[in-house]
Amino acid sequence: MTPVECEFESEVLAAVLESRWPARTDAALVTHVAGCAICGDIVTIAGAIAGSRDQVSSPAVIPDSGRVWWVAQRRARLEAAEIAARSICAQVRDPNGMGKG
Repeated sequence: MTPVECEFESEVLAAVLESRWPARTDAALVTHVAGCAICGDIVTIAGAIAGSRDQVSSPAVIPDSGRVWWVAQRRARLEAAEIAARSICAQVRDPNGMGKG
């Protein structure tokens, strides 16, 4: 029966996820991984996941509070102007306030 677990898999996974694999890892662990199919799979899969995580994650750009305030004020003014324009347009279409119908 093929084994599904290895006693070293947690150590191997930690080494890969902490970017210690293989340069800063114990030589005995590297030798073990060379002969263990389970640990070899862990290195392959965890390495691919860790590599893609580094490529995808980028630092979030958070605007300063002054810019956030300025944008909020601008948006509020534009929305108020839009509401006022709707009221004016309605009066122009029906100046007597009497709807058709």
